[in-house]
Amino acid sequence: MALFPLIITVLLTAAYVLLEQGFFSFMEVAVPGFMLEIKAQTNSLLDKILLLFAVVFIGPIYEEVVFRGVAFYRLKKTALGAIVAIIIPSIVFTLIHGQYDQVEIFISVFVFSCLMGLLRHLSGNLWYCIIAHMICNLLVLGDIIF
Repeated sequence: MALFPLIITVLLTAAYVLLEQGFFSFMEVAVPGFMLEIKAQTNSLLDKILLLFAVVFIGPIYEEVVFRGVAFYRLKKTALGAIVAIIIPSIVFTLIHGQYDQVEIFISVFVFSCLMGLLRHLSGNLWYCIIAHMICNLLVLGDIIF
């Protein structure tokens, strides 16, 4: 894995999440109820570590392998091409995140997923998507939990 593309991936992901959070703050998008419930239920350090492990490591690896690994790769090899290989997995990715109840967050999840698909297409490297997804989840969860 080349260092320069990795650094660019990290910086652009952090910038995206910070812009997204600024936009949500400006639009007064409320923190989703399920996140507030999670915050209320994670009192101990062990709870927080386990939550971080699941949300920052397990979730992104699993989701990126499924959506940008298998689904993207297989769809891209068909006559449908790269654009459909980005959009279809992004729609499904957004739909499986049904725990969000605000339209703005659904749109944000879809845009992020499309960006991950574009990153996969341009880089040809699934690891960049996994790392970007981990950073996104870390920044969002860290902002809510800590």
